[in-house]
Amino acid sequence: MESRGFVEPPASQQLWHEITEFHEAGKVLSKVTTEELQAITDDEQITAFSITLEERQLKLKLATANDEQDWDKYSVPPKMR
Repeated sequence: MESRGFVEPPASQQLWHEITEFHEAGKVLSKVTTEELQAITDDEQITAFSITLEERQLKLKLATANDEQDWDKYSVPPKMR
């Protein structure tokens, strides 16, 4: 949505902002430390993906760096693809 020069951020960026806002609210209202919030976030990351954030980022980085073009799909004539 664009209004007066404002462009709505992509979903992942919007989610990041929402999570950050919840962290800040938690710190203000409950006197929770950043370290405690980070520990909770890390636990949820492991629950959701079975790996740490660092491991997941490395895995994604390596996957894109090592992917090669699969040319086999072009062996089939275009009308049969």
